[in-house]
Amino acid sequence: MLCDDTPSVVNLIGDELRKINFNVTNIVYSGQACLDTVKGGAVPDLLILDISMPQMPGYEVVKQLKKTNPEIKILIFSSYNHKDVVTAMIRLGVNGFAEKGIKPIELAKIIRKIINGETYFPPEHQLNAEAIETIKQEKIPWAEQLTLREIQAAQLLANDETRKTAASIMQISPSAFNKKIERIFKKTGQRAIIGALNLLRKVGMIQ
Repeated sequence: MLCDDTPSVVNLIGDELRKINFNVTNIVYSGQACLDTVKGGAVPDLLILDISMPQMPGYEVVKQLKKTNPEIKILIFSSYNHKDVVTAMIRLGVNGFAEKGIKPIELAKIIRKIINGETYFPPEHQLNAEAIETIKQEKIPWAEQLTLREIQAAQLLANDETRKTAASIMQISPSAFNKKIERIFKKTGQRAIIGALNLLRKVGMIQ
């Protein structure tokens, strides 16, 4: 199953994988559509998942699927390959991470490794088995604890909305909006909104 919010990209990947005999059962274009499809009974052996998607980033999809369908193997396929991103996804329980732009034949090799019970992470990050196990034990609050509403609040500010306007869009009071921002600071470890937004952009949680 493939999940990416850019139809032209994900449909091309699906076509290429079918040419080399992979059974691409579903292609969906949002995180919510992915969850709904799985809930509806279309449970794949492996999900190829983008990170940066409107409304629901890949982090949230991973968190929810690991609760409801832990048997699904997940391969992140993203241009956001900063080590913080890879580390967070390992913590959340994904089985692999491939960078967009690789050739279909290379993606196929990675898919086969994961289906066979192995893992794959970008070699430039030098993550051996011991490092991966250590990462799994370390909490990463921004990846694990940010809610969709907090992400929405951050995205509105990233879109240059004022706090008052953002609160109105979210249909909450300005004080409630400010509390969400305070929680974002705590979870990202930042003290200023620009630092928090820069972090969330860097990891693909907001656009």
